[in-house]
Amino acid sequence: MENDSTRALRASTASTGEAVFIIIFGLAALGAFIFCVIEGFGGLGTARTAADWGAVGSFVGGILSPVVGLIGIVGLLRTLKVQHRQLIEIQHQAASAEAAARLDSLFRIEQFLQRPEVIDARRKLYSGTATAGEIEAVCRSFTFVGTLLRGGAVAPKLFLDNWGPTVIRCWALTEPLVRERRVRENNPLLWTHYDAMREAALANMNMSVPG
Repeated sequence: MENDSTRALRASTASTGEAVFIIIFGLAALGAFIFCVIEGFGGLGTARTAADWGAVGSFVGGILSPVVGLIGIVGLLRTLKVQHRQLIEIQHQAASAEAAARLDSLFRIEQFLQRPEVIDARRKLYSGTATAGEIEAVCRSFTFVGTLLRGGAVAPKLFLDNWGPTVIRCWALTEPLVRERRVRENNPLLWTHYDAMREAALANMNMSVPG
């Protein structure tokens, strides 16, 4: 299958060929017309005065100038059309590359959250047997992911559609420790991206429920 670059190159080549054909055809027609005009004045072999050649030159120049200008305008319009088409293709390629990068980031985030030690910490959190260190590990893991979402590494909705319920559940179980640590360390912004991700997950769930 052809990619976008190949299609753009073929379109550019075809448009250039059309422009060249138009120019050659126009010049050939113009040359034939000028020949007929000169022959109408008696041919090239006929002796003429300077006034005769001046009349021929003025007539040919009057015809030639607008024709050449028209050919130039046609060529310019064709060039602009090709450039516009190439710009659209480049924008499509950039959008495709960005989407692929975001999907790759989502895959890496999934891998990070599915590491055995992180899964084990969440399971113990759910069962109420997690130690303070394991609870902190859950907080740190979701804070890291929240930072990536805030930085635009992946579309938040793309992540929260799958992980939103888990984020909300884990926050409800870790919130007491988060509040206690914020007071003890006098740091109200501790794990703030985790908290913000929980709020985004709640908003995403509300938007997903039909009104």
